[in-house]
Amino acid sequence: MKLRHRSLVVLCVTGLLVSGALVSTAVAAPEPIASELSSQAAQAHYDAGQTYFEQGDLQRALVEFRAAQRDDDRPALDYNIGLCLERLGDAARAVEAYQRYRTRAGAAGAEAELGARIAILEGRIGELEVVTRLAGVHVTLDDAPVVLAPGGVLRLTEGGHRLIGAKEGHLSRSVEVSVVAGRRVHVELDPVLPAGATQGKRRALAIGLGVGGGVVLVGIAVGLGVFYGTRAPVAPYEGNIPSIIVNP
Repeated sequence: MKLRHRSLVVLCVTGLLVSGALVSTAVAAPEPIASELSSQAAQAHYDAGQTYFEQGDLQRALVEFRAAQRDDDRPALDYNIGLCLERLGDAARAVEAYQRYRTRAGAAGAEAELGARIAILEGRIGELEVVTRLAGVHVTLDDAPVVLAPGGVLRLTEGGHRLIGAKEGHLSRSVEVSVVAGRRVHVELDPVLPAGATQGKRRALAIGLGVGGGVVLVGIAVGLGVFYGTRAPVAPYEGNIPSIIVNP
């Protein structure tokens, strides 16, 4: 009897786990495409993405869904990309993809469910204000290049991130930063000139000023010499010079 009781418990627990997994999969499964994509390549990428997602290889699924979107930009692919990003732990990028999906597809049927998931993900997002005072600084975030919007504010998932600011002829600046959900972190990312390069530029400037000043002086001297050398000689005055009388 005890063994039977234990077996029933195990079966019940297993059934609950399986049903829970099925419910989870049903709630957050990749969005199906209503019709075939516009090209065989896009369709192949989409089918591969579905297969990788079912196998649990989310990184490859994300790559394939993005490749399909480059060939055929369907709103459903935004949802699938967001789903992969959410499960990979990138809340900030997942919200961006879900918001694009809601805007483009309407998503009326799944509005409540999707809105609730977005609200949960928003609770894991913070802001990073990146300041660069130099022009032409290339910014890399977590080994991927990013383009800073005006104001330089990035929305990022909470946790550690690595920033690199690079500029030709400068030493790159690398910063490890911890993003806190619901808060804004400020970081300065200007690269710096090497010490030798700074001294060299100062020396070049001084030499340039010295040479430039010498050229100017030589030019003035040559000009004066030409001016006085070409003037006709003036004959001495031989008449009477009237006296100037100042009344006392």
